[in-house]
Amino acid sequence: MRRISVVFMIVFAVFSVFGGNFVLKVDKKSVATGITICFKNKKFLERKYNLSAVSDFTAHLLKVKYAKFEDDFKLIGAEVQFYDYPFIPFDDYYTNDYFGFIRIKVLPENTEKALFLARKLIDETLNFNDRDFKIAVKSTFGSNMMRNRKKLSAKSEIWKNYFGNSFVVLPDYCFNPSFQKDEVRQFLKEYISNSNTFVSVYGNFNSKSIGEFLKKNFSAKNYTTLKKSLPVVSLKNHKVILDKKSKQAYVYLVYPVKDGISFDDFVRLSILTANASDKIAFEIREKEGLAYSIGCYLEYKGGHLFFIAYCGTNPDKADYVAGKIKKLADNLMFSPVEFDDYEIQSLKNRLILSNTLKTLPNVNKSFFNALYTFTGFCGFDKIALDKGIKKEKIKRLCGKDYLDSKNYLYIIQK
Repeated sequence: MRRISVVFMIVFAVFSVFGGNFVLKVDKKSVATGITICFKNKKFLERKYNLSAVSDFTAHLLKVKYAKFEDDFKLIGAEVQFYDYPFIPFDDYYTNDYFGFIRIKVLPENTEKALFLARKLIDETLNFNDRDFKIAVKSTFGSNMMRNRKKLSAKSEIWKNYFGNSFVVLPDYCFNPSFQKDEVRQFLKEYISNSNTFVSVYGNFNSKSIGEFLKKNFSAKNYTTLKKSLPVVSLKNHKVILDKKSKQAYVYLVYPVKDGISFDDFVRLSILTANASDKIAFEIREKEGLAYSIGCYLEYKGGHLFFIAYCGTNPDKADYVAGKIKKLADNLMFSPVEFDDYEIQSLKNRLILSNTLKTLPNVNKSFFNALYTFTGFCGFDKIALDKGIKKEKIKRLCGKDYLDSKNYLYIIQK
């Protein structure tokens, strides 16, 4: 991914201001400012302190302490969010392995006031009391009961196979919080400290004054680095069956993408993946009625990119659907695909619309700017990606140029 990182960090820097632990993107046309305060390396720190999913609990603890400042935030027209919504247990792009967050949308003239309140909120969270702790435990449990736990276990199995025990990935939620208060305090001292914090701001504001405020209130002598690059295992067993005795079955087919592809190649792979997603969904869901959720997508994990074909289906049909997905995906991704003008334009429009919807609010832009700044992965730079997709002219594509066909993983959970 090195070629992608270097090229796009140069482009990004033209429009942005960088600090030791912040990035500011000024857009004078903005009607609101988006702020993302990131707490890095959450999964690795959970392992360090042997507190599985405590970062999820921390988000709820922040929410509890927010009550003290809620009126102040409302007074300046600010909306605040601390965790992804439990009503969307899959395909939620706010859930990531790289950082926990406080997300704020605020009126442009109140950007500094919002950051000031966020600073006070973080400090207050470090000094939680027994009542705060008990409320956060109940909140965490109640929120996560709505998540689809069986599906999460299937997806976790993918990354266990490719990264072994070196990478604990999301989703990993607290369903039965059993932390000790002193343990949480030790975790928080490192997790939400200035040295582990990164701030991304996008909108209409004075970059000089905001930069000075961040240097004064969010600075540290040393900053932690993001842990993201891990080796991908060469699999010996390409098929995993998970017997969950469930009323719902899940099928995943995964291929690692070859490292070091260029930005233009990533654009083409995105188009090819969108085509495979449409064709597989039509064959299995529309023609045979065997899927309630289905598609193909690209996912970035541990410093690497993966192609994933996914389907939710009836347990009795899981083996048949899995075989069908494998046959269709291999044909669509490893054989040359010719596109006519209508097909290529339709695919491009759908991809651009998807990226546009994800980045309409500035608070989303600040979130993706943080992800892109941390990882260097161009797929998180949605605006640049849209431009690349719009100008792409190629009409013949083949996944052999991009995917590692010999290291696939096939997971069937039923």
